[in-house]
Amino acid sequence: MQNVESLFISESPNFTGSAFFPLAQIKNLEIRDCSSLVNLSGLIPRPKYGFLFLQNNSSLTDLTGLETVKNVVNLSISDNSSLTDIEALDSMRIIQGNLSLVNNTSLNECCVLAFIINRNKVFGIVEISGNAHDCEDIVMVLEETCLDSDGDGIADPQDNCPLASNGDQSDIDADGVGDMCDNCIDIANSGQEDDNGDGIGNVCQPTAGTGFMDLNNSDLYITNNQRGVILRTRSGNCYRIRIDESGKVLSIPLLQCP
Repeated sequence: MQNVESLFISESPNFTGSAFFPLAQIKNLEIRDCSSLVNLSGLIPRPKYGFLFLQNNSSLTDLTGLETVKNVVNLSISDNSSLTDIEALDSMRIIQGNLSLVNNTSLNECCVLAFIINRNKVFGIVEISGNAHDCEDIVMVLEETCLDSDGDGIADPQDNCPLASNGDQSDIDADGVGDMCDNCIDIANSGQEDDNGDGIGNVCQPTAGTGFMDLNNSDLYITNNQRGVILRTRSGNCYRIRIDESGKVLSIPLLQCP
């Protein structure tokens, strides 16, 4: 069988999801009531589906096998009581019709859908309901658990620096504050106390101070790793520019300019 328009697999208790290999083309796929289905690892890579429905498969835990799917007309994932991981949908770029994620009672992490929706790639109706708390409705997904203010792909509740893009989540002093936001990058200070508001935490303050000088045909050599070069934007905001141990440039916003 090389070309199959639509494939329906229903009430097949021994189907595990690894038996797709003989099927080169499947345009529409529906799998329901298959109690042994764990994932779709045996699915031959295909970038586009018409409809893709996964319903009431009690052992389905993740969507492995769908990593190559870029385009779906209608996507429905419902009543899969063991489903906990839908990260395979991260590769999806367009859902031309409707998106439904309903009654997957163990699913508590679905920020991947927030990124899909926020890219304005769902052209139809979005229905999210009846899942676990963090995925219980579209408001929870888009505004509560999955809001990504800095657009670095990490939701604010998990981001150690939610207002500055830092996809690598680097945190040299392991204080829970990302290096891009940390006002004392080498000394743990999770509270970020900064009594004088100069952008350097109190625990680093003994070395604080701002120097002004004119340089002509020379380099500025700074040995204190808490210091840097302060630059002012046209709008009046100031940033301290410094580097970490790997040489990565860090742009640290200051609460006030010197």
